[in-house]
Amino acid sequence: MESNGLRMTRPSQETQMQTLRTGRAIPDASFTTSSSKDEAHSAHFANLGKIVQDGTAHYWQPATDQAGEYVQVDFTQPLEFGGLVTKGGGTGWLTNIQLKYSMDGEQWTTYDKTITGNTDADTQNVQPLAAPITCRYIQLVTVDGGWGGTGSGLRFDVLITKTSAASFTLLQQAGSATVQHKTITAAMQEQLRAFVSIGNFIPDASFTASSELDADHSAVSGNLGKEVQDGTKLFWAPSTDQAGEYLQIDLTQPIEVRGVATKGGGTRWLTKMKVQHSMDGEAWTDYAEEVTGNTDGEGQNLQPFATGFTCRYMRILTVDGGWSAGGAGLRASPLVTSAVGKAYLKAMQAHMQSSMTHSSSSSSQTLDCAKWSEWLAGLMAGPQGSMVPQLAQSCKPVWCKDPAFAEAHAELKEQTCADGKKREVVEKLRSLLGKIQAKREMENSPHVQKYRAEKKAVAEPVQKRLEKEHNLLDLLQTLIN
Repeated sequence: MESNGLRMTRPSQETQMQTLRTGRAIPDASFTTSSSKDEAHSAHFANLGKIVQDGTAHYWQPATDQAGEYVQVDFTQPLEFGGLVTKGGGTGWLTNIQLKYSMDGEQWTTYDKTITGNTDADTQNVQPLAAPITCRYIQLVTVDGGWGGTGSGLRFDVLITKTSAASFTLLQQAGSATVQHKTITAAMQEQLRAFVSIGNFIPDASFTASSELDADHSAVSGNLGKEVQDGTKLFWAPSTDQAGEYLQIDLTQPIEVRGVATKGGGTRWLTKMKVQHSMDGEAWTDYAEEVTGNTDGEGQNLQPFATGFTCRYMRILTVDGGWSAGGAGLRASPLVTSAVGKAYLKAMQAHMQSSMTHSSSSSSQTLDCAKWSEWLAGLMAGPQGSMVPQLAQSCKPVWCKDPAFAEAHAELKEQTCADGKKREVVEKLRSLLGKIQAKREMENSPHVQKYRAEKKAVAEPVQKRLEKEHNLLDLLQTLIN
């Protein structure tokens, strides 16, 4: 089955409930390969999670179409690897792939089944493993004749278990931060291993700001955990570059915050910032130290706090001269311990479920059914993906009438709206039943009965017609009930 350019099997949908895509968190340096056709088709372009200007031009392609060519990924730590999402590029793709995995990059084990690839260059194919494999390295290897179109071409994303994802994302971000800021010590990196970023758990409505430059730079675009198509364009930017502008996050409940992950966008970023926290959104406390920001619009910077604090609300404020030449720009996510992150995820799932139960629409963009194109794909791929079917029931009146939704999410539309035609038929039957019942009551009225007695010549045919109508009435009642 296919939906929105995504081909998957029933098992893969179940697996996606338990795994997360992590391509965006894997650095370019983790990708190596046996060979590459040229620079535009080098190893790191195999990363399906990498944002590129032209996905048809940038993908991994080996120097030759032959068995044994491979692209390799170093996760930098052992984790539970649960499957792949593959895609071709240009006019080439891989139809079959051999998977190998290793703990040390030297001794390799071949997965016991050939991985099914793609049938064209545009569709993504989800391939879960029967059971997760613990490893640090994987290789995707070409097999004899296992390519289509004009030859080998591959982009892929990695599915890992949610348990592994929590620490893995932060570890990779810590590596990025180390490159940007030499002040992050080995001890701080070790501390970051225990932290998780919770931005992807926080609903859009929790983000507000002192001001917004425009619609593409609204408060909700300041969520580092929100999946966006182009992070160089979508981020929070205030209407003016001056001290005191802020991005505010309502965590919906008091939790202990241990740090913050930050990123800019395009030519805008914050080089330094101030953090405030509050329990009620009214009385604010300053975090004791000024927080170091970013040095460009691309890299993520993680800043663990020397001392954590418990709060429900958190603000990140601009300080004098604390922005790039292009101006102030920010995407951010709080950092918490793994235990707090797991508890927070459960709480936010319950919060979302409660919101769905009590309202089919919401001022939150996350629950705004009409704006599904802004959030649904990210929700399906994220940790709250298991709640999509329930949300679909609330959004059914909107989604089932939206042609664009049907085109983008054909499978979900079919599952959500499959009984629409049946309901339409039932409503028509109910209407017909009402008319027949009204006619039946009229035929049985005293003046009609008297008329029949006086006009015996027509009584018999009328009686036969009524009997037929009574039989039809019984049939309709049976169908409806």
